Amino acid sequence: MSILKRHSYDIVKLYIDQIGINVFSLILIFAIGSVSSSIGVQLALSVFTTLFFGFILYTTAWDMGAKDRISCDSGRCAACPLKGLILSLFANIPNFLLSLLAAVFLLISKTGSEAMFSAGTAMITLTKFTMAIYHGIVHAAASFSNGWSVVDNAVVISLGYFLVPVISIAITQFGYSFGFKEKKIFGGAMDAKRK
Repeated sequence: MSILKRHSYDIVKLYIDQIGINVFSLILIFAIGSVSSSIGVQLALSVFTTLFFGFILYTTAWDMGAKDRISCDSGRCAACPLKGLILSLFANIPNFLLSLLAAVFLLISKTGSEAMFSAGTAMITLTKFTMAIYHGIVHAAASFSNGWSVVDNAVVISLGYFLVPVISIAITQFGYSFGFKEKKIFGGAMDAKRK
């Protein structure tokens, strides 16, 4: 739990970056969605916002890794190779909880509970707003379940939203590792002038 205390700022920063990109994604979804509701257009939009979000995550995580490298080299901290993964997991806890709660409520609603169905659909709506980046990806992947019942389709969508944060977790770990090793995606090691 000491990692939470020492790196709460980084965790909050990762989540705030996600909120900012979500606002950007929602604006694009509403603007383009008013023109076309095609799954292909939604998927393309979602891929664009995911790549943009990935770039922001990568650079943020790269900076965290580079700073940690300096601290480790000076003996102020021990190296933690999975730190990007851990911080991103904590930053994605709200996403995991919302999508998991939506799936659980919807599965319980299959017993006939209207209240659980309402709670599940409310959770999915909230999840769509908190993870608007992935809206097109999730709906394109869930389009195979269009012939299913409304509840089953909603469960597939909520489970899709549960799985997509893995993208941001992987990008954060990748960026942190490269920053710690002082490597860039395009190019070799950092400037020799720093040393």
